[in-house]
Amino acid sequence: MRAVVIGGGFGGLATAAFLAKKGFDVVLVEKGCRLGGRSALVELGGYRAEIGPTWYLMDDVIDKVFQELGGRRYRVVDLEPSMAFVDRRLGSVEVGKDLPQRLEELERGAGDRFVEMMKEAARLYSAVVDHMLFKKYDSWLDFLPVAKSGFGLARYMRSFESYVNARFKHPLIRRLLEYDGMFVGSPPWELPALYGLLLNYSVFVRGVKAPVGGFGAVAENLAEIGARHGAQLKTCTAAKRIEVGSGRVLGVHTQDGFLKADVVVANADYKLVEDMLPPRYRSYDEDYWRGLKMAPSAYMAVLAGDRWEGPPHVVYISSWEEHLNALVGRGEMPDLPSFYIHVPSVVEEGWAPPGRSSMFLLVPSPPGAEYWPRGLAERLAAMAVGGDVKALVEYPSSFFCQRYGAYRCTALGPRHTLRQTALGRPLMRSKKVEGLFYVGQYTHPGIGVPSVLASAYVLSKYYV
Repeated sequence: MRAVVIGGGFGGLATAAFLAKKGFDVVLVEKGCRLGGRSALVELGGYRAEIGPTWYLMDDVIDKVFQELGGRRYRVVDLEPSMAFVDRRLGSVEVGKDLPQRLEELERGAGDRFVEMMKEAARLYSAVVDHMLFKKYDSWLDFLPVAKSGFGLARYMRSFESYVNARFKHPLIRRLLEYDGMFVGSPPWELPALYGLLLNYSVFVRGVKAPVGGFGAVAENLAEIGARHGAQLKTCTAAKRIEVGSGRVLGVHTQDGFLKADVVVANADYKLVEDMLPPRYRSYDEDYWRGLKMAPSAYMAVLAGDRWEGPPHVVYISSWEEHLNALVGRGEMPDLPSFYIHVPSVVEEGWAPPGRSSMFLLVPSPPGAEYWPRGLAERLAAMAVGGDVKALVEYPSSFFCQRYGAYRCTALGPRHTLRQTALGRPLMRSKKVEGLFYVGQYTHPGIGVPSVLASAYVLSKYYV
């Protein structure tokens, strides 16, 4: 059996490895000249930074996938403290193992309530990983094991904002617990408590870690496993069209010729791949795509600065409701937006010259709207880390369209809402073409490297 995988991101690399291990003759084609998808290393003047995923979360999920493939070879380090959380108006909190004590200093009883909340989140996390994350969803019958689990997941479908507000009064605590929604494009008044609790537990309890060598090391490990099992990994090779005959996939036309296939798995942008099919074979029409709620795009920059001695992750809230409303199409972006900075040189030497820091800055911006306020990066970074900061390169939100063919220039795919969970996301199996499948951030389980790797696991176990 011959399989062609379109796209060399984490989902594509893991799929190629899984299928090659199962005995498929696998060819992966990646239009870029490097593997890793949206994880890209930028090197300029002695400074190195990754633009793409920088939060190494849910390490148990990642390890499960690597264990199935034969084990990971890169090293992971714990970050303590992991994050500086700053609200321009409300103050700041450093996130580490002593977070309950820090919350108690802000609001009497908040430390104990946070501990109880995280105990509940731990039970929820276990239920989701055991009963949902690594399962397929083709019909509502697939939810029966979840319903029978006895955990009562339905009560976590209320908004995360209402869940948090019922437990905490201090605005800085509320902001800290809800900030993830801004960066995945789901305002806390829309984000189901299910997702909010999972994110909180992952960041605040399981903890943020860092792969030595960055996320590029994760991609290299996946590529090495795939190659060891016989997968061919072709870079600088763009897929152009998917050939279909009598409702069955026949292969993929690339810039270098035709690749015959019994199975095609797409890890590239879902809408982009659908457009490679004749219209009658597309699973979703334009009305469907227009109706999806997409996660944000992003304005990004790589910067050089003075040595930063704080945590490697910095979240800075300059504006809250105004920025969130802009992300869901209810207003304009604020002049001073909220943003995130990753400082990899805090974790590893060699990412910046001695006495200096390399930085990656990201500003969530509305999907489908160009956002490139030139010169903003230096101003924002100086607010967060201080000192002399210089932008080395900036990326407008259109970068995601131009580089990845992302629908509406989204950085992440469909955002996490109640309606866009499991069956509410684009399906892993084509509705109209036998032998055509999809993995990655558009499908179940959703956004983030752990979820993308889990989608490859689900595909190889249940579909191919």
